[in-house]
Amino acid sequence: MNNIIPFTKELDFHTKVNEILSISLEREYKIENDSINGNLLITGDYKTHEVSANEIPFSFKIPFTIELTDNIDKEAISLEINDFSYDIKDDSKIVVHIELSFNAPTLPKEERIDVDFIPVPEEEPIEEKEEIPHKEEITHKEEISIQKDEEFVSYEVHTIKNDETIDLICSIYNTDKSELAEYNDLTNITPGMKIIIPAKDE
Repeated sequence: MNNIIPFTKELDFHTKVNEILSISLEREYKIENDSINGNLLITGDYKTHEVSANEIPFSFKIPFTIELTDNIDKEAISLEINDFSYDIKDDSKIVVHIELSFNAPTLPKEERIDVDFIPVPEEEPIEEKEEIPHKEEITHKEEISIQKDEEFVSYEVHTIKNDETIDLICSIYNTDKSELAEYNDLTNITPGMKIIIPAKDE
Protein backbone atom coordinates (compact mmCIF):
# COMPACT_ATOMS: atom_id res chain seq x y z
CA MET A 1 0.00 0.00 0.00
CA ASN A 2 1.36 3.37 -1.08
CA ASN A 3 -0.57 6.57 -0.27
CA ILE A 4 0.22 10.30 -0.50
CA ILE A 5 -1.49 12.08 2.40
CA PRO A 6 -1.92 15.85 1.80
CA PHE A 7 -2.12 18.20 4.77
CA THR A 8 -2.66 22.01 4.87
CA LYS A 9 -2.55 24.11 8.05
CA GLU A 10 -2.64 27.83 8.86
CA LEU A 11 -0.13 28.96 11.50
CA ASP A 12 -0.57 32.29 13.34
CA PHE A 13 2.62 34.14 14.38
CA HIS A 14 0.70 36.84 16.33
CA THR A 15 3.22 39.37 14.94
CA LYS A 16 3.84 40.81 11.49
CA VAL A 17 5.77 38.49 9.18
CA ASN A 18 7.69 40.43 6.54
CA GLU A 19 9.92 37.59 5.38
CA ILE A 20 10.61 33.96 6.27
CA LEU A 21 14.40 33.73 6.41
CA SER A 22 14.56 29.96 6.83
CA ILE A 23 12.15 27.13 7.56
CA SER A 24 12.43 23.37 8.05
CA LEU A 25 10.06 20.49 8.70
CA GLU A 26 10.56 17.37 10.79
CA ARG A 27 8.18 14.65 11.83
CA GLU A 28 8.06 12.37 14.85
CA TYR A 29 5.61 9.49 15.25
CA LYS A 30 4.78 6.35 17.19
CA ILE A 31 2.92 3.31 15.87
CA GLU A 32 0.14 2.14 18.18
CA ASN A 33 -2.11 -0.93 17.80
CA ASP A 34 -4.56 0.69 15.40
CA SER A 35 -3.12 4.11 14.59
CA ILE A 36 -0.03 6.24 14.02
CA ASN A 37 0.19 9.20 16.40
CA GLY A 38 2.75 11.93 15.89
CA ASN A 39 3.65 15.58 15.37
CA LEU A 40 4.86 17.73 12.51
CA LEU A 41 7.58 20.06 13.83
CA ILE A 42 8.10 23.31 11.91
CA THR A 43 11.01 25.60 12.90
CA GLY A 44 12.85 28.53 11.37
CA ASP A 45 13.53 32.26 11.53
CA TYR A 46 11.69 35.32 10.25
CA LYS A 47 11.83 39.10 10.43
CA THR A 48 8.99 41.51 11.11
CA HIS A 49 10.16 44.44 8.96
CA GLU A 50 12.01 44.73 5.68
CA VAL A 51 14.79 46.88 7.17
CA SER A 52 15.02 44.92 10.43
CA ALA A 53 18.26 43.06 11.18
CA ASN A 54 16.66 40.92 13.92
CA GLU A 55 16.12 37.26 13.11
CA ILE A 56 13.29 35.89 15.27
CA PRO A 57 13.14 32.10 15.75
CA PHE A 58 9.80 30.31 15.59
CA SER A 59 8.55 26.78 16.14
CA PHE A 60 5.16 25.07 15.74
CA LYS A 61 4.02 21.57 16.67
CA ILE A 62 1.10 20.14 14.66
CA PRO A 63 -0.31 16.85 16.01
CA PHE A 64 -1.69 14.23 13.64
CA THR A 65 -3.26 10.75 13.70
CA ILE A 66 -3.38 8.14 10.94
CA GLU A 67 -5.90 5.35 11.49
CA LEU A 68 -4.77 1.80 10.63
CA THR A 69 -6.60 -1.49 10.14
CA ASP A 70 -5.68 -5.09 10.79
CA ASN A 71 -4.60 -6.07 7.26
CA ILE A 72 -1.56 -3.74 7.35
CA ASP A 73 1.85 -5.13 8.33
CA LYS A 74 2.62 -2.69 11.15
CA GLU A 75 6.21 -3.91 11.42
CA ALA A 76 7.01 -2.56 7.94
CA ILE A 77 5.27 0.84 7.99
CA SER A 78 7.15 3.79 6.48
CA LEU A 79 5.97 7.40 6.89
CA GLU A 80 8.12 9.96 5.06
CA ILE A 81 7.88 13.65 4.14
CA ASN A 82 7.15 13.76 0.41
CA ASP A 83 6.74 17.52 -0.12
CA PHE A 84 6.65 20.78 1.88
CA SER A 85 5.87 24.38 0.91
CA TYR A 86 4.37 27.48 2.50
CA ASP A 87 2.70 30.84 1.72
CA ILE A 88 2.58 34.03 3.81
CA LYS A 89 -1.01 35.14 4.54
CA ASP A 90 -2.38 38.40 6.00
CA ASP A 91 1.14 39.57 7.05
CA SER A 92 0.96 37.54 10.30
CA LYS A 93 0.32 33.95 9.24
CA ILE A 94 1.76 31.26 7.03
CA VAL A 95 -0.13 28.42 5.37
CA VAL A 96 1.92 25.23 5.17
CA HIS A 97 1.29 22.53 2.56
CA ILE A 98 2.66 19.11 3.51
CA GLU A 99 2.52 15.75 1.78
CA LEU A 100 3.28 12.61 3.77
CA SER A 101 4.13 9.40 1.94
CA PHE A 102 2.61 6.37 3.69
CA ASN A 103 3.93 2.94 2.72
CA ALA A 104 3.03 -0.43 4.26
CA PRO A 105 2.60 -3.92 2.81
CA THR A 106 -0.74 -5.62 3.31
CA LEU A 107 -0.96 -8.99 4.99
CA PRO A 108 -1.82 -12.01 2.78
CA LYS A 109 -5.44 -12.90 2.00
CA GLU A 110 -6.87 -9.77 3.54
CA GLU A 111 -9.30 -7.31 2.02
CA ARG A 112 -7.73 -4.05 0.82
CA ILE A 113 -8.49 -1.03 3.05
CA ASP A 114 -8.01 2.73 2.86
CA VAL A 115 -5.92 4.82 5.25
CA ASP A 116 -7.47 8.03 6.54
CA PHE A 117 -5.41 10.97 7.73
CA ILE A 118 -7.17 12.63 10.68
CA PRO A 119 -5.75 15.88 12.18
CA VAL A 120 -6.34 16.08 15.93
CA PRO A 121 -9.19 18.62 16.29
CA GLU A 122 -8.78 19.48 19.98
CA GLU A 123 -5.32 21.01 19.73
CA GLU A 124 -4.38 24.11 17.79
CA PRO A 125 -0.77 24.53 16.60
CA ILE A 126 1.23 25.99 19.48
CA GLU A 127 4.15 28.33 19.01
CA GLU A 128 6.63 26.74 21.37
CA LYS A 129 9.28 28.55 23.35
CA GLU A 130 10.70 25.46 25.03
CA GLU A 131 13.57 23.47 23.61
CA ILE A 132 13.33 21.44 20.43
CA PRO A 133 13.80 17.69 21.24
CA HIS A 134 17.33 16.36 20.82
CA LYS A 135 17.93 14.03 17.93
CA GLU A 136 18.15 10.99 20.18
CA GLU A 137 14.72 11.71 21.72
CA ILE A 138 12.84 11.20 18.44
CA THR A 139 12.42 7.65 17.17
CA HIS A 140 11.54 8.53 13.56
CA LYS A 141 12.76 11.92 12.38
CA GLU A 142 13.58 13.58 9.08
CA GLU A 143 14.51 17.11 8.12
CA ILE A 144 14.03 18.89 4.81
CA SER A 145 14.82 22.49 3.93
CA ILE A 146 13.35 25.18 1.71
CA GLN A 147 15.54 26.70 -1.01
CA LYS A 148 16.43 30.39 -0.43
CA ASP A 149 18.65 32.55 -2.65
CA GLU A 150 19.66 29.48 -4.69
CA GLU A 151 21.03 27.72 -1.59
CA PHE A 152 19.46 25.10 0.66
CA VAL A 153 19.35 26.22 4.30
CA SER A 154 19.27 23.34 6.77
CA TYR A 155 19.85 23.62 10.51
CA GLU A 156 18.37 23.00 13.92
CA VAL A 157 17.46 25.36 16.76
CA HIS A 158 18.83 24.32 20.16
CA THR A 159 17.78 25.81 23.52
CA ILE A 160 20.65 25.85 26.00
CA LYS A 161 20.01 24.06 29.30
CA ASN A 162 21.37 25.05 32.70
CA ASP A 163 24.16 22.46 32.72
CA GLU A 164 25.18 22.69 29.06
CA THR A 165 28.40 24.20 27.74
CA ILE A 166 29.43 25.07 24.21
CA ASP A 167 31.82 22.10 24.21
CA LEU A 168 28.98 19.75 25.21
CA ILE A 169 26.70 21.16 22.49
CA CYS A 170 29.46 20.76 19.91
CA SER A 171 29.83 17.12 21.01
CA ILE A 172 26.08 16.45 20.76
CA TYR A 173 25.79 17.85 17.24
CA ASN A 174 29.23 16.76 15.99
CA THR A 175 30.35 20.32 15.21
CA ASP A 176 32.92 22.81 16.54
CA LYS A 177 33.02 26.26 18.09
CA SER A 178 34.23 28.01 14.95
CA GLU A 179 31.27 26.72 12.95
CA LEU A 180 28.78 27.69 15.68
CA ALA A 181 30.36 31.16 15.84
CA GLU A 182 29.49 31.72 12.18
CA TYR A 183 25.77 31.58 13.07
CA ASN A 184 25.70 32.67 16.72
CA ASP A 185 27.18 35.16 19.17
CA LEU A 186 29.01 32.89 21.64
CA THR A 187 30.39 35.68 23.87
CA ASN A 188 27.47 35.61 26.32
CA ILE A 189 25.80 32.20 26.42
CA THR A 190 23.02 31.84 29.01
CA PRO A 191 20.49 29.08 29.81
CA GLY A 192 17.31 29.39 27.76
CA MET A 193 19.08 31.06 24.83
CA LYS A 194 18.37 29.58 21.39
CA ILE A 195 21.29 28.97 19.05
CA ILE A 196 21.43 27.76 15.47
CA ILE A 197 23.11 24.39 14.81
CA PRO A 198 24.11 24.04 11.14
CA ALA A 199 23.35 20.57 9.79
CA LYS A 200 26.18 18.37 8.55
CA ASP A 201 26.07 17.22 4.94
CA GLU A 202 25.63 13.50 4.78
